[in-house]
Amino acid sequence: MAAEHDHALEVRGLCVDIPTRRGILHAVTDVSFTVEKGETLCLVGESGCGKSMTAMAIMNLLPPLALRRVDILKAAGTDLAAISERDMRGFRGNRMSMIFQEPMTALNPLFTIGDQIVDVLRQHRDVSHAEARKQAIALLRKVKLPDPELRLDQYPHEQSGGQRQRILIAMALICGPEVLVADEPTTALDATVQLQLLRLLKDLQRESGMGMVFITHDLGVVAHIADKVAVMYGGRIVEFGSTSGMFRNPQHPYTAALINCLPTTGAKPRQPLRVINGAAMPVIGEADGCAYRSRCEHASAACEAITANAPRSLTRGHYARCVLLDEAAPVDGEAGTERALQ
Repeated sequence: MAAEHDHALEVRGLCVDIPTRRGILHAVTDVSFTVEKGETLCLVGESGCGKSMTAMAIMNLLPPLALRRVDILKAAGTDLAAISERDMRGFRGNRMSMIFQEPMTALNPLFTIGDQIVDVLRQHRDVSHAEARKQAIALLRKVKLPDPELRLDQYPHEQSGGQRQRILIAMALICGPEVLVADEPTTALDATVQLQLLRLLKDLQRESGMGMVFITHDLGVVAHIADKVAVMYGGRIVEFGSTSGMFRNPQHPYTAALINCLPTTGAKPRQPLRVINGAAMPVIGEADGCAYRSRCEHASAACEAITANAPRSLTRGHYARCVLLDEAAPVDGEAGTERALQ
């Protein structure tokens, strides 16, 4: 285990509460994890499980009414829980950057690609406009965007989805961040472009040694890019472990259900895909009981009674949060890994 000061990112006891007409929405509850230099942590779960809200809380980009509470929030050796918003603006986009989910809305349609990348660099570095353009061209070439000199003077709508995503990656990396948060950056892309971008991110990570938090609902992406996985449900991390350990021996019923939903080779024609009945719902008001119990085939009265189910350590570095842990039937590990990589 690396020393505390060596963590690229450390999060302990992160909570985000949002007041609504129905009560307090517990968007994120007691989330804790660390990311080392050169390591990738994937946050996994269905829409509404708290993944993106966790990322926004780390970046301090929450909605106006949201209340963030955290015991420890450190990135690149800086205590982000203690610094001012002014200092956070200097840190964000500089030593810690984010790739947003939808490139067409993340890029400003009124400004050229060059203007937007150059502006990020000059906000944080004392460089001339000409030098900033030179660095932008070099980075666009590194992310394998064709004709980078031409692209600088074009607008976002003139680029394909994959090209816009490469531009967002370049914007996020232009200042050489030590921590990168990527919020489902490959969701809207076809499989070929998606795989290219995943390889690109890993190559850039190996060059720079940055720590990365990668948010996705696609377990295939997880299998290709993650070192560690945190499965989220109801705003909590319900299982945490290495990627290989998670696929080989998932312990929480929700993790096992997600893996079971993956398509398999050799399936009969028109055979329906497995699904998890119901939908992920936000936790509003008193957060008693397991949030997943209404959808869990292993649920019992014990799941309704718990108020604070602490994670249980299964092996070193592998934890799960479930009172029925011993009863939950894990999926076959080899099959789980094979499905995810297809």
